[in-house]
Amino acid sequence: MSNILDYLKWRGDIVMDYDGFQVVDNILLSTMSYANLSDIVPGEDDGYCITIGGAYEEYKRLKRKERDKSTQKKGEIALRAMASVRRFRNITLSSYTEITDDTTKTQFAAIKAHLPDDSYYIAFRGTDDNIIGWREDFEMCFREIGAQKMACDYLNRQIKNGLYRIGGHSKGGNLAVYAGMNCRDELKSRIINVYSNDGPGICDEMLDKRKYRLIESRIIRIVPGFSMVGVLFSDVEPDYIVAASGKGMRQHNPLRWQLDGVKLRTLDSIDEQCIEFAQIFNKWIRELPIDRREEIVGTFFDVLESSGIRQIIDFSSIKKETFEHFFRAVRSSSKESRQAIAMLLKNVTIKTKF
Repeated sequence: MSNILDYLKWRGDIVMDYDGFQVVDNILLSTMSYANLSDIVPGEDDGYCITIGGAYEEYKRLKRKERDKSTQKKGEIALRAMASVRRFRNITLSSYTEITDDTTKTQFAAIKAHLPDDSYYIAFRGTDDNIIGWREDFEMCFREIGAQKMACDYLNRQIKNGLYRIGGHSKGGNLAVYAGMNCRDELKSRIINVYSNDGPGICDEMLDKRKYRLIESRIIRIVPGFSMVGVLFSDVEPDYIVAASGKGMRQHNPLRWQLDGVKLRTLDSIDEQCIEFAQIFNKWIRELPIDRREEIVGTFFDVLESSGIRQIIDFSSIKKETFEHFFRAVRSSSKESRQAIAMLLKNVTIKTKF
């Protein structure tokens, strides 16, 4: 089976001036945003840009070889492949920002690409290995997280003249939708599409229905056949259910998503296990008071951090007794709550094995 990197082998010599922007181009750009491009791509106030080809040459010079299980490895692979083909090599990058704040428990990164049709693609990075980012992901069920606010502020600064596409993978997809919804109303007319690549939705309490309706028709949701991220906080049917290689949560990795020719290979439905998980989790969230959600999420991640866990890849090494405080906190919950929590624990554990 072919994947999105094969798309570059088949279409890499066809520039966007001729072929136009495709859904797969969005997936590649959002995946590339995982690469560590600090001190390579200019920041928001630098006033200049660098090509994707030039960025990869500098990346090599700095010897930023990522470990195989790092989420940043996906970005490195995409960057290298895109730099090797005409379709992407001369696209320019700018306005790179990356923030990880232990004090506020915030993780955020974004980058802007200037496309050949004189439009722009803004990519918000998803969660990397850092436990701070994973804590933020779960905190989306009871508050506006720091990364969401930063994404809105970033759009308000960056959208000027021209037209824009906005996207991201995983948490980055949520940030794209959230920022598109909450950026200044006068800027929304400049947004062509918002791409959520297996990104969680927005919980009811954080959804401004008036603002959401203004961009709803331009949101494109893509999930793999096995999706336990893109189904969260969402009852909306995805625009694409894409076939992917690998079992379970390995399908969350966009480099595993499959093609028919140069188009996404689509499925008729999401895996039944994921549908069941979504029904249980979303029902649990809607019925659980916000303060209780905050208590459970806070307890869970406090346990992780008190155990010295700083990266999600270390999760599988935690001993069962570490979770005693956490399990005491949820013991009084309903059967449905305990079932949802158990599935969440399994979900995070599987994610460490991409």
